[in-house]
Amino acid sequence: MITEIKLTHFTGRAFVSFEYEHYKKYFLRRYQENKNFLKISGKSIKIDYSNEPEDVSWENMIISDVERNKKVVYSWVVVTMLLILSFAAFFGLQVWS
Repeated sequence: MITEIKLTHFTGRAFVSFEYEHYKKYFLRRYQENKNFLKISGKSIKIDYSNEPEDVSWENMIISDVERNKKVVYSWVVVTMLLILSFAAFFGLQVWS
């Protein structure tokens, strides 16, 4: 049985399908007994139920969590700056009126 997988680029997500229900039950039981029984690139993985394959945005899977977090922070900074500028313009117009 494979218990360690080496990858050169791993985004932190993997989707696994099982041919039979009892394979899935065996895998989940092993995971519940030992959370470290399967590793990818030396790191233990967290196993959780997934959406149906047709509900997954596969093109977004190449973006790592770090990249995604950077984009979220950047978006928040831009929105915050726009709000500050909007309030400044609003109050500036009120003062000049």
